[in-house]
Amino acid sequence: MSFTKYTLNRNICSLIQSNIIQQQQQQQQCKYIINSTLLYAQFQQNTSVQVRFKSGASQKEVIYKKLSTISGKNLQQALKEIKQGKLGTSQTLTNFKEDIGDTNNPSNAIVRQLGENESSFDGIFLINDVQQLKRVFEIINKEHVVAFDLEGWEMGKNGEVSLVQIGLKNGRVFIFDIMVLGHNAFKHGLKDLLESKIILKIVHDCRRDSEILYHRYQVTLDHVYDIQIAHALLQKKKEGNVPIRRFGLAELTDLYAPKPYAQQAINVKHKGRDLFKNNLDIWRQRPLPPTIIDYCALDVIVLLPIYNILTPQLHSPFDKKFLKKNFREQLSYFKDSIRQLFSRTLI
Repeated sequence: MSFTKYTLNRNICSLIQSNIIQQQQQQQQCKYIINSTLLYAQFQQNTSVQVRFKSGASQKEVIYKKLSTISGKNLQQALKEIKQGKLGTSQTLTNFKEDIGDTNNPSNAIVRQLGENESSFDGIFLINDVQQLKRVFEIINKEHVVAFDLEGWEMGKNGEVSLVQIGLKNGRVFIFDIMVLGHNAFKHGLKDLLESKIILKIVHDCRRDSEILYHRYQVTLDHVYDIQIAHALLQKKKEGNVPIRRFGLAELTDLYAPKPYAQQAINVKHKGRDLFKNNLDIWRQRPLPPTIIDYCALDVIVLLPIYNILTPQLHSPFDKKFLKKNFREQLSYFKDSIRQLFSRTLI
């Protein structure tokens, strides 16, 4: 028995050592400063979002959504799986997922990943051609949860949107250049995504984003999960009846990201902020500086992992009711553009 244990442990050690060597080789080959996929995987701290079906209705909803995104050549196989009762399981749903980074797929040729001279992150795709939108939303619309943020200047009713960022669970980030695409970006996919009641958008303090979308692009942002509100509720539960202030995204990243990833992420944020804090016109500059690309990408890369950490801790009926109420208020707060921002104290 002791010999068996020794052999098992030796095999495990060999496997670990092999994995470490392989990771080191991969890191040496990778020219990017930050591997966003690895960062995301580490950030999750072994948490994951599993597809669970609590009722027949929710399963049918997913099946309908999947069928609406399946091309004709795959539809027959999908119908066969429905008949066999397979479609709707988490294992089957992954078969319909595609990776925009798969260079072997000819459909992806129209979309290019930014190189190491354009961004410190891998997996970043700048979308600045109307022809790219169809393929990009074929990918995005197969997700159940995405991260969302936008950048601009003079945020609010009279502001202008420069970029919209969408992050996926596999670490891919799409940065839509609204300065170039204009209303076409919303007409050909963004409006449907942001107004969707099926695809959940993970956000951080979406008040100004909601306002500028509503007034400038006639987009009513819906079905969001605001991690700023969720963190405030969690703090309230832990600390009791004390005022809870609003936490910035950099603060939440520092709280929830494992070291040294937190410091790495915060450094990226500071570099980006230093670049535009006294020069908002940089959001009009094309091509965008790599520092700005990194800043924008990071804003959505960190949202999904923080969401994955928060949600298991906020599942009581009270939690859900509180979050739903406050998310709704976040979305509607600025529609008349009369009320001012909330104070720093949140709840």
